[in-house]
Amino acid sequence: MNTSYARAAMPLGLACLAAVAIALSSLIPFHASWSGGQEDIHVGKFSLPRYSEYLSTETRAGFERAAALYARATQLCNPTTQSTSKDIRACEARMYPPVLAEARKLYDVKITTRTIAGVHTDVVVPTDGVAPQNRHRVLINAHGGGFRYGAQFGVQLEAMPIAAIGKYQVIAVD
Repeated sequence: MNTSYARAAMPLGLACLAAVAIALSSLIPFHASWSGGQEDIHVGKFSLPRYSEYLSTETRAGFERAAALYARATQLCNPTTQSTSKDIRACEARMYPPVLAEARKLYDVKITTRTIAGVHTDVVVPTDGVAPQNRHRVLINAHGGGFRYGAQFGVQLEAMPIAAIGKYQVIAVD
């Protein structure tokens, strides 16, 4: 088999697989409920434990702090109640700043807005610099918000710990 053909065909194959998965996911009814705290999460006929028994006490506490912060932020504006992309972005512009401010206390990063090939991105780097072994590496973060939620602010939030802890340059695609 021609390996250059296989390499060229792989992105197309992955894109087709993703399109099929998205199409099928809209046909499968999914209803989950969770009331907060330590209770199980109920998904259809299944009950899933809220937390893995292997999580540390510190990690559980971190999850609870993040959930409380997100709950306070969505009181400012809840993007899931908005109907248009324009309204969702405006809502997230009000909701995310307090969340990002808390994240910046934990992760010392520099965020620079940059347009790359016509696409809005945020380049996130650790304030104290990229690690020497990572100087020739870039991590590209494409947020999984279904092209609806988390653009710009959500992707920044995901990129901050990766850049700060891993000492990488992260390009967060809006």
